[in-house]
Amino acid sequence: MRSGTRVPCRATSSTCSRRPTLESEAAPALVLRGVEAGYERQAVLQGFDLTVQAGDVYALLGANGAGKSTVVRVACGLLPARRGSVQIGGGTQGTARIGLAPQEIALYPA
Repeated sequence: MRSGTRVPCRATSSTCSRRPTLESEAAPALVLRGVEAGYERQAVLQGFDLTVQAGDVYALLGANGAGKSTVVRVACGLLPARRGSVQIGGGTQGTARIGLAPQEIALYPA
């Protein structure tokens, strides 16, 4: 099955997207491996791992200061990871075109 192919759902008469089963077609949209990041002397993420497949939707939940915004900032390249790797769409973070739409208005360096 090719990526984006729509097939009938069993539960309803509508159609739904199915994730491709071939590994070559199923490259993750986002991979964070062993990421360590923080601000000045404050470590926020330590050994953080996350894999998001194309089409998946995730929610980052946690208390204030848990690192939710830090994960997003590292994934977007707004905050460099001290250690670990970030891949977007199977490529390196530097070649990806990814952005952030914050809840509050903010300007970020290009």
